[in-house]
Amino acid sequence: MNKIRVNSVLSSLEVPEKMRENWQGTVDLLADILAIPSALIMRVTPDEIEVFTKSSNIENVYELGEKSSLDTKLYCETVIGTQRELLVPNALKDPLWEHSPDVDLGMIAYCGLPLTWPTGEIFGTICILDSDTNHFSEHARDLLARFQGNIQYHLVNIYEANQERHLHIKSEQDNQELEAKYTSLIKSIPAVTYTAALDEKSTTLFISKHIESLLGYTPEECISNSGILFKQCHPDDREQLRQAINKSHKSHLPLACEYRMFDRTGNIKWIRDEANVVKDDSGSLVCLQGLMYDITVRKQMEFREKSRSHVLELITSDELLPVIMEAIVRGVEEENPAMLCSILLLDDAGKHLLSGAAPSLPSFYNKAIHGIAIGLGVGSCGTAAFTNKRVIVEDIQSHPYWAPYKALASEAGLGACWSEPIRSTQGKVLGTFAIYHHEINQPSEANIVLIEQVASLAS
Repeated sequence: MNKIRVNSVLSSLEVPEKMRENWQGTVDLLADILAIPSALIMRVTPDEIEVFTKSSNIENVYELGEKSSLDTKLYCETVIGTQRELLVPNALKDPLWEHSPDVDLGMIAYCGLPLTWPTGEIFGTICILDSDTNHFSEHARDLLARFQGNIQYHLVNIYEANQERHLHIKSEQDNQELEAKYTSLIKSIPAVTYTAALDEKSTTLFISKHIESLLGYTPEECISNSGILFKQCHPDDREQLRQAINKSHKSHLPLACEYRMFDRTGNIKWIRDEANVVKDDSGSLVCLQGLMYDITVRKQMEFREKSRSHVLELITSDELLPVIMEAIVRGVEEENPAMLCSILLLDDAGKHLLSGAAPSLPSFYNKAIHGIAIGLGVGSCGTAAFTNKRVIVEDIQSHPYWAPYKALASEAGLGACWSEPIRSTQGKVLGTFAIYHHEINQPSEANIVLIEQVASLAS
């Protein structure tokens, strides 16, 4: 490893509080998106390396401000010495790292990148760590590299500001350029950044373009109609959000809240909202600045694991099959309120489908399909059971498989039906798991994964 040389003048430069808040959002976002216990920004001095910023999730074993001497075989020392990416999927399988202090903390997987000043001299590292084997996907490494670039933009700003102080240059043009760089940085963050007024309606003053990919509304729509964001909040979560905003306004403390929102097409998105009250130089309150992270994937994984654990508990406690099947169906519906789910089972002859669990479908509909013979063109489930293949019907009223059952589906208010065979370990069809929607609906990739996972669990 190259000898670590640190510029003592640069290592003493202060990072402005506004930038530190942004860096905090960066490591929190990394930990959230990648579902890892630790994301860090480390800063090096001539003699020590310090935990400068750490993700605030409870699984993070590192302490803010924690310092270590150099030459102790920390992962980050290699990154600093080589000024290159370091990837360690499992330190326990690599003699070079098995005695690292990071391993003693349980962090056996690491990916880190160097952070440098504009002069090329080292500032420290940005890194992600895991307590399990982790090869860190290309997506994870690309995301880390993107945030590395964002932080180095900040280091450019700090360096330039320091140079200007020494030269007593404070022109309006310089200030505008720095603000433009910061604005550009904010817009490049893969989360929704916003500024809201400290009024009763939390009027939106600015919101980044990422709101369109998150909820389907343009920044212009959100600014011209501030009430639209609160309106899209799930009714069960609105009071919680209102109280969190009011508490932040009154106490001037940071806002941190997780809630559900409906996007433009009616799909639910889970949001983590983190914001701070901003004051001007005189201490007067100015606005609320924050970040909205999409944590839908994380929440879905939590819900599915909770539902799966509940079902396994029922199985191990020898609960009746109808109870287990209803638990599976309700678990999916609780996670996705727009979905109506059913499980149908093949009879002993393997010729007819019998009702298993469909608590949200009309009883007359369940009675009508109970005992239906399977076959090609017998709706979604009859066809899936007959062909042993997934059947996706996005529009029931126009699909030939549903021609004999269009009136029944219309009376039940059903617009779409996706069905997946439930198979034994030998591949034999045992029944079907189906997801219905009231309206015409095309499944997303996540929906396909969901229906596969639930059918597997039901088997």
